[in-house]
Amino acid sequence: MFRKKLVVLIALVAAIGILIWGVITLKKPEQVAFEDYVQNVKDAPKENLAVPDSSNPLQLSEFSIPVYSPLPDKKIITYKGEGIADMLLPTNERLWFMMNGTEAEGIVVATDKEPIKMGGENRSKELLQIYKKARDEVTRDDDILYFEYVGHSIMVTVSDNREKVYLTRSAADVLDLATDTAYQPEKVISKMRQLSKQTPN
Repeated sequence: MFRKKLVVLIALVAAIGILIWGVITLKKPEQVAFEDYVQNVKDAPKENLAVPDSSNPLQLSEFSIPVYSPLPDKKIITYKGEGIADMLLPTNERLWFMMNGTEAEGIVVATDKEPIKMGGENRSKELLQIYKKARDEVTRDDDILYFEYVGHSIMVTVSDNREKVYLTRSAADVLDLATDTAYQPEKVISKMRQLSKQTPN
C-alpha cells in the first residue's frame, strides 16, 4: 500500500512539475523580457533606475509595432524609389512599450522566439509621443513601420499608398531636419542618401 501511495505521489509531483514548466515555456518572449526588466528595476539601487509606483506598476503595452531594417548604405545611395517603405527590409521583431499608467518607461523588442532588447526609458517617452501622432494617421499598428537609421529611431506611416515620416530628435539632428514635423518621404530619402554617401562602408 505504501509503495502504491509513493508511486502516486511521485507521479503527482511529476505532473505538477510538467504543468509548471509548460506554463513557463508558454510565456511569450516579450513577456519574459518585460518581467526580467521589472525584476532588474526592483533589484537596482533606487537612484539609478526609476522604480514604478507600487499602486501603478509597469505593464507591457497591449499594442506593438513591426520593426524593419533599412537597406545597406550602398543601396540607399542608388535607390530610385519615392517611398521609404520600399527601402525597408522586414524582420520578425516587434516593439512594445513598458507603460506606467499613460507614461512610457521603457521599450521591449522581441521576436516570436526570443527577446532582443529592453530598457531605453528616455527614448521610450519620445517614441510613445511619435507613435501617438503616427497612430492617428492609420487604422492598424502594422501600418506603422519602425526602423533605426545609423542608430536613430524613425517611424513611417503607410496609408492608401501615402507615407508620412516621423523623426526622433536625434534622427532629425543627424539628418539635418527640423523636429516635430511629419515629413514627406522624398525629403527624408534625400537626406538619408546624402548621409549614406558620407558613411564609411
